Amino acid sequence: MALADSLRRHGWQQRFESFLQRRGPMQPPLVIGYRQVYILPTRFGITFGVLLFAMLFGALNYNNNAALFMSFLLATAAQISTFRSWRNLSGLHIERIGVQPVFAGEPALLQIHCREQQGLERPSMAFSSAGSKTEQRFSLRPWQSISCELAVATSQRGWLSLPRLTLATSYPLGLFRAWSYVQPDQPCLVYPAPAQQPPPLPAPTQSEQQRQRRLQSDNEFEGLRDYRFGDNLKAIAWKASARNRQLISRDEPPSSHSEHMLRLQDTGAAGVEQQLSILTSWVLLAERRQHHYGLDLPGLNIAPDNGPAHLHQCLRELALWQA
Repeated sequence: MALADSLRRHGWQQRFESFLQRRGPMQPPLVIGYRQVYILPTRFGITFGVLLFAMLFGALNYNNNAALFMSFLLATAAQISTFRSWRNLSGLHIERIGVQPVFAGEPALLQIHCREQQGLERPSMAFSSAGSKTEQRFSLRPWQSISCELAVATSQRGWLSLPRLTLATSYPLGLFRAWSYVQPDQPCLVYPAPAQQPPPLPAPTQSEQQRQRRLQSDNEFEGLRDYRFGDNLKAIAWKASARNRQLISRDEPPSSHSEHMLRLQDTGAAGVEQQLSILTSWVLLAERRQHHYGLDLPGLNIAPDNGPAHLHQCLRELALWQA
């Protein structure tokens, strides 16, 4: 992150991005190649190197064979650790990165799917994102597939371009840090944040056709069924129950016919973002109550309906409206 900020301040960001692209693809699905793994010593590794050089200098100065042997042994261990750190990342398969829509202010959870396909043990790896101090640690056994989550902060509605992810490891001795970059291939849709205390839901609208259908449902047997324990009393067809001498309920209670057309001017708020926040709360409330609801915005009209697909359509349009 510090390196990227420094390059951006000095106008080298485009050259850095071009350099990364020449090293290989970063968007999944991808297999991390040897040219995409970068290695530098850690602070502990630099300290270890300074002490090792001092030990070697003293051993040569005093011609101490035991100290020379220990110096070369430690240097060999450090050299081998660079290879092990590189091998821990090289060849790892990043299958895909998925993300579900969230509301503004909630963290977007990236689902990162990885697979080990070379029969190697890959311990102590971690995913992190630019601008975040949190990381997701994981390990892989030979031929294992795993899915890990990484949270990315959100602040405003609309499409959120996901930051570049860093996959890093300091295995096995912590002397060197090997890392590679992974760029998510899709943005995240961020819905408007629901209002904390929205006004009451606007009064429902009812067409003449629906009114006639409700009146007929009390006089006809069509759309009726036997009473079930727990049915709302308002759903009982009393005239049909009297004819059959048993309780009969409507298949579709009257409340489910309520239609709400949600408009910006009905929110009573001044700012556009606050209006959209209230509309989001109304959409969630109407869906929870199983009402039919629609949106009537300037340049946008969605007919009343309900269900998961309709809910997503309304929230999506609110997220992208004049964004």
